[in-house]
Amino acid sequence: MGDMVHITTKSGLELDVCDAADQDTELLAACRGVQGGTGAGLALPKLLRLLLTPEAIRALYDHVREGGRVRYTALAAELVDIIDQLPGKRKIVALAGMLATDENALACDLAETYHILDWRTLPVRTVATFAVGLSEDSRIKMLIRGAQAPTTTILTAAMIDRLSLLWWAQTKDAQRGRGRPKMLLDMLAPTEAAEPVDAPVAYGSAADFNEARKRILKGG
Repeated sequence: MGDMVHITTKSGLELDVCDAADQDTELLAACRGVQGGTGAGLALPKLLRLLLTPEAIRALYDHVREGGRVRYTALAAELVDIIDQLPGKRKIVALAGMLATDENALACDLAETYHILDWRTLPVRTVATFAVGLSEDSRIKMLIRGAQAPTTTILTAAMIDRLSLLWWAQTKDAQRGRGRPKMLLDMLAPTEAAEPVDAPVAYGSAADFNEARKRILKGG
C-alpha cells in the first residue's frame, strides 16, 4: 500500500493509513455500501482493508475491544475519526452520501454547474471535490438538508411576508383581528402527512368516549 500517512485518533490510537488515489473508486463503492443501510456491517471490513494494513486493522480492533467484544459503533467512530484526517477521503465519503441520497439530482447539478455529463469518466477524487463545491442551493444539497426552496426564494418570501403584514396592520381588518394575510414562508415549509380519515381513535375512559359520542351526534 503506497502513500501511507501516519495519524493519531482522538482516542490516542496511532495508525498508518493509506491515502493512495488509485484506491478511490473502490473506496467510493465501499462507502456507498456502508451508507446503504442493509449490509452496512459487511461493507465496513472492506473499507478498513482499503485504508489500513493488516497490522493496523488488528491494532484498531484491539483498541476498541471491550470485554472481548468489538462493538460496531466504536469501530465506526474510530473510522470516522481516521477519514476525517484525510481531506481527500473525507470528500469521497461526502460524495458517497450524495449518491446514496439521490444520484440523479447530483448528476444534474454536476452537469448544470460544471458541464460534466458523465462523472464516472473523471477521477473519483476530482468528482468529489466538484460535488463538495456545489452551492448550498444545488439540488443535492437542498435534499440533504431538507430545504424546500433556494435561499434567495426564502429570503424574498420573508421580505414579502413582512411587507404584507405591515400593510395589513394599517387596515381596519387588523384592528378587528381578521383577514390576516397568508404567509409565503408557511407555504414553503414542509407539510406534515395528513392523518388518514379512518384512523382509529383511542379514548382514555368510558366517560371520554360518551362525551365524544354526544358531540358527534350533535354535529360538533
